[in-house]
Amino acid sequence: MTDQREYTLSMNMNILKEARTFEFYLAAVTQKGLMLESVPTKFRTPEICLAGIKGAVIASDNDEGYWCVVGPTLKLIPKKLRTPEICLIAVSREGRTLEHVPEQLKTPEMCFAAVMSYYCSGALAFVPERLKPRNSVLPLLRIEVVNWSLCPRN
Repeated sequence: MTDQREYTLSMNMNILKEARTFEFYLAAVTQKGLMLESVPTKFRTPEICLAGIKGAVIASDNDEGYWCVVGPTLKLIPKKLRTPEICLIAVSREGRTLEHVPEQLKTPEMCFAAVMSYYCSGALAFVPERLKPRNSVLPLLRIEVVNWSLCPRN
């Protein structure tokens, strides 16, 4: 995370203020979702936030494991801008991101998408009890990946 912050700070210091436009920030978050951290509040629109979630990284780290920054990117989005569309995309990419979805937006469809996400580790813990019907197969869908080396690589 430190490298990202240093890059973000250097990005803003090396660009003239006049060049820091909506389009500039849109391009930045499209490339790296965590760049949302450096987007001034006046530019944090639904469009920029959606691009940030879509630009959030899911990557391998030298074949030793995987890391995902969809959750931290969603946390950077002001709660009033966390739309159902943004949250659904986020939980579909990384199920544990359900933790950062406002309660009123947690629908059965969204929770199912989170639990079924490829990167769902721990998502079930953030499904509200009201959405866990009795005698449901939902607990059977819990997937915890303990050893990433057992996962197929594409």
